[in-house]
Amino acid sequence: MYYIDMFYIITYITANNFFLKRRMYMKKLFNEKALPLLLTAVQAVSDVKKTLDNKIQGLVKETLNKYDSELQEVKSRLAKIEGGIENIISPVQKKKAPVARKPRASKKSDSARGCSMPGCQNKHMARGLCKNHYYQFKRGTIVKTAEGFSSAKGSSSEGSSGSEGESA
Repeated sequence: MYYIDMFYIITYITANNFFLKRRMYMKKLFNEKALPLLLTAVQAVSDVKKTLDNKIQGLVKETLNKYDSELQEVKSRLAKIEGGIENIISPVQKKKAPVARKPRASKKSDSARGCSMPGCQNKHMARGLCKNHYYQFKRGTIVKTAEGFSSAKGSSSEGSSGSEGESA
């Protein structure tokens, strides 16, 4: 039994010694090869970051200077416009306020007014005409004269039934 225990102990020590040597070799390899590469990469990234920061700051300063000069120009133009507006507004403000006009007096109220075409008894819609005659006026078949409205064809009346808009 003693030999078996010794065998396990020797195997354990040998295995541990092998893994210990392997770990030390890997650590040495990392320190000699990989670590310098990583440090170089970190330094390169740091340099790129500094370069980009400097370029961005330069662009920001340049843009601010450009827009600052444009802003000053806009302010001066605005001051000129405000001065011109003051010259326009001050005489207008000195004028008296307009007097309110009285509403026009009509012979009949709009709701009671009839069509202005001779012989038509329909209700007024616009321009003194009923709906049918107003649409004829818009098309040009009725014209306004000094005496009132008349047909463009020359007759003084279109008819008294009010159905002229349907026939045209």
